[in-house]
Amino acid sequence: SANLDRARAFAAEHPELLKVGETACSGLCDQGPGALINGHALPNLSAGRLDEVLAAMAADRPLADWPAEWFAIDDFIRHAGPLLQHRFAPGQLWDKVQAMGSDGFLAELEASGHRGRGGAGFPTHIKWRSCRDAPAEHRYVVCNADEGEPGTFKDRVLLSRHFDAVVEGMAICAEVIGARHGYLYLRGEYVTLADALQQRLDELRAVGVLGDHFSLHLHLGAGAYVCGEESALIESLEGKRGIPRNRPPFPVTHGFDGCPTVVNNVESFANAALIADHGASAFRAIGTDQSTGSKLHSVSGDVAHAGIYELPFGIAIHELLEQVGAPDAQAVLVGGPSGTLVPRSQFHRRIGWEDVATGGSLMVFARHRRLLDILGNFSHFFRFESCGFCTPCRAGTVIVDDILQSARGGHCGPRAAAQLDAARQTLSIASHCGLGHSVGDFFGRVLAEPDFAEALTPITGRGMSQLTITIDGQPVSADDGQTVLQAAHEAGVYIPHLCAHPHLSPFGSCRACMVRVNGRWQAACTHRVNDGDKVENDCSDINALRKHVIEMLFVDGNHYCPTCELSGNCQLQALAYQLGMEEPGFDLHYPVRTIDASHPQILLDRDRCIHCGLCERSHHEVDGKNAFCVGGRGEHARLEATCDSGRLADTDLDEADLAANICPVGALLHKHGNYATPIGERLYDTHTIAEIGNRYAHPLYRDPAGDADD
Repeated sequence: SANLDRARAFAAEHPELLKVGETACSGLCDQGPGALINGHALPNLSAGRLDEVLAAMAADRPLADWPAEWFAIDDFIRHAGPLLQHRFAPGQLWDKVQAMGSDGFLAELEASGHRGRGGAGFPTHIKWRSCRDAPAEHRYVVCNADEGEPGTFKDRVLLSRHFDAVVEGMAICAEVIGARHGYLYLRGEYVTLADALQQRLDELRAVGVLGDHFSLHLHLGAGAYVCGEESALIESLEGKRGIPRNRPPFPVTHGFDGCPTVVNNVESFANAALIADHGASAFRAIGTDQSTGSKLHSVSGDVAHAGIYELPFGIAIHELLEQVGAPDAQAVLVGGPSGTLVPRSQFHRRIGWEDVATGGSLMVFARHRRLLDILGNFSHFFRFESCGFCTPCRAGTVIVDDILQSARGGHCGPRAAAQLDAARQTLSIASHCGLGHSVGDFFGRVLAEPDFAEALTPITGRGMSQLTITIDGQPVSADDGQTVLQAAHEAGVYIPHLCAHPHLSPFGSCRACMVRVNGRWQAACTHRVNDGDKVENDCSDINALRKHVIEMLFVDGNHYCPTCELSGNCQLQALAYQLGMEEPGFDLHYPVRTIDASHPQILLDRDRCIHCGLCERSHHEVDGKNAFCVGGRGEHARLEATCDSGRLADTDLDEADLAANICPVGALLHKHGNYATPIGERLYDTHTIAEIGNRYAHPLYRDPAGDADD
C-alpha cells in the first residue's frame, strides 16, 4: 500500500527512529488500515494521520506524548442482542450458581444447548462435567483470549465493553468444576488492553468477587496464532514453546500443570453468565435446534458497515449481507482462513453447526477482488504462522504458498496442481494439530468448488484447453499456450536452458534448449505446443548439438573457469560439464570486451556476458525499470547501460533488483568481494544448495550482504 511504502521510505532515511515490518491480523479489521507501534495499536491510519505520526517520530516526540485520539479504537457494535445487552451486578450470578449447585447448573447448561463459541462447537456441559469429574486435587479455568484468527475482533470488544461478564462466567465455571485459580490468556497484540483489564480485576478483588475462593490472573501471550489451540495455549501458559500437545489425554483431565483444566473462549464464558442469569429456556429460544443462542460476528471487508453484529444462529448469509451493506459480494469467508469460503450462489446457506460453522469472523469480498490474491494472502499467513513442529504443516504450508504465489503471477500448470492437491491432502490427514488439518481442508473445499473453477484456472486447469504431447515417448499433459519447456518443467522433465526463466517472457537466444518437434528442430523455450506433438529431447544427436552451442558460447566470450568467482555456481559451467565438454571445441579468438565499474555496488564484466537477456527482461518485467539494452551488431553486440552516458552508475539499477542478481554466469557481480573466497564465506556457506540450485523453479535472489565475498 501507499502508506506502507511511505513508512518504509521514512525508515530508510531514519533507521535510528523506525523499523518497519509486517504482521498478521492485529484485530483492527473494522477500522483499518492499522499499525502497531511498540505494541500500541494505531487504527484508521489515513495518509494524513501517517504524516502526523512520521512527523512526531522525526521530532523525536515520546510515544507517551502522542495525542490520545491517535490510539482511540471505536468498538463498532452495529447490532446488539441478548449477550451485548446483558447487565448484572458483579458477583450476583456467581451467588446464584452457588445456590443451584454444580449438578444444577450443569443441567441448566445442558438444557440450553450451549456449545463453545471458538469454532469447534464442543458441548460446554460435557467439557465442564468431564473436568469436574476428573480425579485431582487442583483444577483450573483458562479463558482463551488469544484472538488470532484473521478478521476476528469480537473478543476485543467483549473484553473492553463486557469484561465483567467474562470474569463472572469464569467464576461460575470455577464454582461448577471446583477450581480456585484461573488465567486469562490475552493475545499479544491486545497489550494495550492489559492495564485496564488488570485494574478491573483489582477492583473486583477489592469487592470480593475475586479472592481466595477464585483468583484470576492475566497472562499476556506471545502473539503466535497456534496458541489459539487450547493445548498449545497451555504450553505457553506454562512458560514453554506454544506447540499443541499429543492428545489424548485432553486438557479436561491433564491440562495446566498436569491438572484438569477447562479452556473456553471469551464469548463462551460471557454466555455462561447469560445462561446463569436468564436460564436455559430463554437462551434456547434463540437460534436453531442444534445451534442455540446468538453469535457475535466480526464483519469486515467490502462492506458499508464493518463492526460487531450479534445475530441469532441460523441466519442466512444473504440476510446478514443485507444488514452489513454488501450488495456486490462475490464470496464470503465464514470463520476465517480456517473456515468456509462461500460463493455467491450459496448465500442461501445458514450460519450454524448444521451448515456453515464459524468462530466469529466474516470477511466479505466484492466482485473486483481476485480470488487467487485472496488465497495467496491466506497461504502466506499459514506459512508463517505454522509452529514448525510437524513435517506436513512445516513443509506443506510452504509448498502450498509457493504454488499459490506462482499462480498469482500466472505461472502454474498440471504438475503444480497435482503437487498442491497432494500437499493439502497430506496437511488434512497427517498434521499434528487442527491448524494443519484446517489449512488442508480449507484449500480442498475451495479447489473443489465449481463456482470458483474459472477464477482458479491457473491452478486447476479447469476451463483450459488440455493438450497431450509426448517427450521421448512419454505422455505429458500441457495447457494450450504453453511452450515445450514449460510443459516439460511441469512434468518434471529436464531440458537444458540458459536464457529461460519461469517469470520472464520467452526469449530464445542461447539455443541450448534445442529439441525436435515432429521431426523439426525447435527452441523449447519459445515453441508452443500443439496437441499430439512428438518431442525428442534426450537423444545423442540433440545433446551433441547442445554441446556445440555451449562450446560456441565459450568462444563468444572470455571465460576462464579456474579463476572465476562463480566457478561452481555458474550455469554455463554446469551445462558444459553435463554435456561432456572437457576442453574447448573451437579455437578461442579472445574478443575485446570492456568492463563497466562505474556503479557503486555492481560491476558489469562483458567478458562473461552470454547475451541471455535475463538482466534486461527482469529489469523491465519484474523490477519495473529499464537499465539495460543491447548495442552493436554481430560479434560487436554488447550489453549497454540505457542512459546518455552509457555508464551503469547513471541508471536506476539497485543491488536489490532481480536484474542485479539473475545473471547465470557472473557478468553482473556485486562489488567489494574477495578474489579468493575463504571457507566460511563461500556462497554455499551462506546459502543452501536448494536455495540456489533449481533456478528455473525458483528465481535466484542473492543477498548482497551474504554474497559480499563471492
